[in-house]
Amino acid sequence: MKAVPADFQSPRPSLNVFKFADLEKATRLFSLERPSPSLNVFKFADLEKATRMFSLDLLLGEGGFGKVFLGWAEQNTLAPSKQGVGIAVVVKRFYQEGLQGLRQWLTEVNFLGHMDHPNIIRLLGYCNEEHEHLLVYEYMPNKSFEHCLFTGLSWETRLLIMIGVVRGLTYLHSMKLMCRGLKTGDILLDEDFNAKLRDFGLVKYGPEPGETHVTTMVMRTYGYAAPEYVTTGVLLYNEVN
Repeated sequence: MKAVPADFQSPRPSLNVFKFADLEKATRLFSLERPSPSLNVFKFADLEKATRMFSLDLLLGEGGFGKVFLGWAEQNTLAPSKQGVGIAVVVKRFYQEGLQGLRQWLTEVNFLGHMDHPNIIRLLGYCNEEHEHLLVYEYMPNKSFEHCLFTGLSWETRLLIMIGVVRGLTYLHSMKLMCRGLKTGDILLDEDFNAKLRDFGLVKYGPEPGETHVTTMVMRTYGYAAPEYVTTGVLLYNEVN
């Protein structure tokens, strides 16, 4: 056993003492540890071509971590193509500033790339070149549930959407994952109004065997979260989504 250095001082009582296993778990979301081999690795130059140099005419939306563009790619190879030729794809370009955007990008690559379910948005691939981080998804022509919530959707269609949401959440929970951020804007709709969940940047592992809950900083939008989660930070499978 090594002797304690003479100049060693006891740490302040206010400092937390972390277990190595907890730090391993916490840092898993900050490393590109296991991208799915089925994901395409795109070149930044190709995504520039697919979006016409990220033209504002093709801008679909903008969030706290980046901008989302419509792009076009060849159906079989996903090589960039001209507008209107091939298939439409969604390209999300993350802002270069801040660690939270990088964390969300890593989380989606590490988790979403391994998911295969009809009610989960399909991640086609990613780009990681120097300071550029991008994700490429399948395109949903009917946008989000938020966009058509107050339109003339029939109750039959609304029920179909809700069934799809429940199936998507059940799939996530079967993988011991909790997304923590489900809103109507995160429910995308395909051409037949089938629901697909998106935005897994706040995904978190559920309780380990023998645990009843996970305590975490509240990362949801107030008004959409269960009141007991907002006040306590305790995550349970039956209330986080």
